[in-house]
Amino acid sequence: MQTTLAALIRYVNDLPLAGESIIPWSCPVFCFGDPSTSTVATLGLNPSNREFVDDFGNELDGLSRRFHTLNSLGLSQWDEANAQHLQLIIESYYAYFLRNPYDAWFRKLDYIIHHVSNTLGLLLRDCPIQLLILNGNSVVENFQEISGLQLDKQAMDDWSLPRRSTAGVRGFAYKGFARTILDVELERDVLVLGFNHNIQSSFGVTSEVVAAIHRWVTETAEEVMS
Repeated sequence: MQTTLAALIRYVNDLPLAGESIIPWSCPVFCFGDPSTSTVATLGLNPSNREFVDDFGNELDGLSRRFHTLNSLGLSQWDEANAQHLQLIIESYYAYFLRNPYDAWFRKLDYIIHHVSNTLGLLLRDCPIQLLILNGNSVVENFQEISGLQLDKQAMDDWSLPRRSTAGVRGFAYKGFARTILDVELERDVLVLGFNHNIQSSFGVTSEVVAAIHRWVTETAEEVMS
């Protein structure tokens, strides 16, 4: 995991990348929690800036801190990070849900996978994850591209999002099994379930739609993995 993190930090330290899409002084985050003890994982877009700052844009500190930054590690730039710094960052991943998790984001995902008994390829290969949840259409599309896997797509009538001026946004479910990510052999089949709506960000995602997605994920996982 340190090798993966070191590679990501090299990207972060590349000045052209230090634009609006990342917070240059924040550490890369490629997992929340300890993947070595997990059997279910969700895959989403970049973490919210609220993982690093408060409502006023101030860096989280003390008990409020979720992940390390240049400031917390006493660094001026990321190419100064050594193995000890990398280990501290990894430990912050593992302790994420034991400290101050960003519940406004994770509560909804936790509900979706409740009751279900990156870099991605290496992470999946080296962890016991059996089920991967893809949250949102862009995540589904990117996963299919890097895995070379064409997921089965099914229209879900009760996932449609209403719109006043149009017929609404249709909901789609995706299902498949991944055994390879890029050139990484996972050495097992990982069940992949996805949905086109980003449940935290898509406009008009109702509690009824979230409940319907929850039922589908739960029933499909139980049927396939039992």
